Amino acid sequence: MEVTVTIKRLDLIRMNFLLAPKLKANWITLAMLWVVSLTTYFFLRGMPSYFDAFIFVAIFTIFMTVLFFPLFLLFCVMLQAFFANERSGLGIHLYRVQTEGLYEESPVNITLFKWRGIERVWRFKNYTFVQVSLTTFHILPKRDFESEQAFDAFSEQIEKHMA
Repeated sequence: MEVTVTIKRLDLIRMNFLLAPKLKANWITLAMLWVVSLTTYFFLRGMPSYFDAFIFVAIFTIFMTVLFFPLFLLFCVMLQAFFANERSGLGIHLYRVQTEGLYEESPVNITLFKWRGIERVWRFKNYTFVQVSLTTFHILPKRDFESEQAFDAFSEQIEKHMA
């Protein structure tokens, strides 16, 4: 099975927002940001003398971290989309499911990702994302398939080979 897809900037943005709440790395980053903000508060203001004050500071820093993390994520996603080009993944990609692995060909790259090297497949209504490392994903938009059945069949073939 093979498909030719065209990756656009909007696909990168959608991928980041669809996967952001699901990726463990983002939750670890969020926790680390909270620890850093709590530590910074204690360094600048000192340790609260009352337990109630400590709880207030902890809740306040959680609130600020949760508030600013999505803004930080949005900023990073927009930077990625703004600077994206053909060398960083935009443009036309040919994907082929082979017995050895997932074959990818683009104007700047030809790669065979062995099945054991693929970390995970993320399926959504309009996309399948094939994760090959902590930060590297292949985007398969449903719009580039002949039909919804072809989209589902291609995604299922990848998952079948990974099992």
